[in-house]
Amino acid sequence: MARTPRWHGRLAAMTLALLASACMTAAPPARVAGELVTVRADTEPEARDLARRADDAAAWIRSICPETRTTRPVIWRVERIEPFKGFRFAEETDGLHFQFLCIDRIYLAQYAEDGAETHELGHYLLSGDWRRLPPFLEEGLANWFHVHDPGVDGKLRGDLLSAIAALALGVDLLVELGPVHSPDLVQPRGRRGALGFTSKLPGLRRVSTSSKSALVFQPIAERLAAHAHGYVIAERVIRRSGLVGMLDLCHRARKEGRARVPLDWLYEAAGVGDENGLRHAVLTDLSPGAFEVVLGNVAGTLLDQLAEEHGLQRGSPEFARWLGEVDPLLTLPENGLAKRVLELDGISGYLAHEIE
Repeated sequence: MARTPRWHGRLAAMTLALLASACMTAAPPARVAGELVTVRADTEPEARDLARRADDAAAWIRSICPETRTTRPVIWRVERIEPFKGFRFAEETDGLHFQFLCIDRIYLAQYAEDGAETHELGHYLLSGDWRRLPPFLEEGLANWFHVHDPGVDGKLRGDLLSAIAALALGVDLLVELGPVHSPDLVQPRGRRGALGFTSKLPGLRRVSTSSKSALVFQPIAERLAAHAHGYVIAERVIRRSGLVGMLDLCHRARKEGRARVPLDWLYEAAGVGDENGLRHAVLTDLSPGAFEVVLGNVAGTLLDQLAEEHGLQRGSPEFARWLGEVDPLLTLPENGLAKRVLELDGISGYLAHEIE
């Protein structure tokens, strides 16, 4: 008799644990029925406020997204996501749509940012052929709802997601150094060079094949890569052909007997061809704000590379003085965005501390 793979057994055990935990979780005491959603929270004012925001979000999603569920969402605002109690990433989870057997509800943590309800309602309202989207792209579409919800200021989150995607796909920067006038400092070996940053996040082919349940239990790097790649593809597909165009891919998958929309179809719909094309598109579209976030994420590695390249000790007063003189300028070749290293958050404070 064939043996069941070990991870299948672990996944089954986790699923049963989640179900048991969800069934045992006590409902928050205050209940408010909004126009479209029902909310439970610790206090009635809290439940009323969330019900108002969730009503607006649900109405907006249904107005722009075809073939959504017509059932009434139930949202519990809880101290933490109880179905994941005991799991390592529980405190990192803002929200969860939990659907299994008799349970079909949305959990939102107390610490969740405004707009998290839009993301989870996106998961809840997608039904029918929408379920043929690969799980990573469903996450991306839920993030798209969050970013574009007119009731939420999602601009910063959109920039951050673009930056995360850029890091996930790799970033190459041109570095231009000015002259050194102080005789006791190292002269730059070259006025213009290149620095490369390769993320440790897994590539798209790796996360694109994960099932929804497997994606939930993957390490944070896997889930982060799934959210980032999914958001970028969703943004580009919707920009080119709208939500109707994305749904058409799901209809096509059903007609051809496919459980999921193939990754190659998504590349074509996004107009990128392949993963390298997606990387180029992300970097081309990167906004100035997102570019600063990218640089902030690689600032430590950037200083290490500059110090090693020019024979200096990272953290030394000499290195701080050298940075102040050469004033490195970083340029992203794909779209010409540029930023001085000395203007990055935290760098000026570091220089002042080292020079003292």
